Amino acid sequence: QKKHATLAWGSKLAAPFRAMLDDCGYLAALKRASRDDVEYADRLANVEEMLHGLDTFETKNKNRHPTLDRFLQELSLTMSDEDKDEKDKKTGVILMTLHKSKGLEFPVIFLAGLDRDIIPSPRSVEEGNIEEERRLFYVGMTRAQKKLFLTLSASKVFRGKVRQVIPCSFLSEIPEQYLDGRIGEQHKEDKEQFLKDFFAEMKEKFANKENSTPC
Repeated sequence: QKKHATLAWGSKLAAPFRAMLDDCGYLAALKRASRDDVEYADRLANVEEMLHGLDTFETKNKNRHPTLDRFLQELSLTMSDEDKDEKDKKTGVILMTLHKSKGLEFPVIFLAGLDRDIIPSPRSVEEGNIEEERRLFYVGMTRAQKKLFLTLSASKVFRGKVRQVIPCSFLSEIPEQYLDGRIGEQHKEDKEQFLKDFFAEMKEKFANKENSTPC
């Protein structure tokens, strides 16, 4: 349809793509079929991954005119890198999206970047699709067989300014009995230990300098 043609060259990607899927009824049909069929559930997960990827790309390249063509080019490069890494998957760390992790399991899982500005995605919040993001977060957590690490940075640089990172809202929904400690507690302990070690090292260096004999 003509009203969706702008998707090919416009800077808005996720919203018009979702609107196109809604208008043709494809997204609704997938959601109905996915309730009883695993194959359709996987298809729905792939579509949601695409929408999430478009949203992330659009946000990341807000000031650089994020077009569909540029998104597809970046996606193609990413897939090429993944194909190259396929041969080396026996050892090392495997990086993947939450959608791609569905159906897989690993001894140890790290969920990184659990920033409120990233998950749930701003577009999902705006469009009222938080439940889908919550299910996706649950999928990621349940991939761990033995250990699960939930991580986020303490601060980030946004438009040239350092901002404190606010934890993902889903973290506060996890009952404390399933956690080794409160959210953010480990970061505080690590910071205190770092400062303790740093000042101890500086004290030792200055002591060695004072005790050294000048030439």
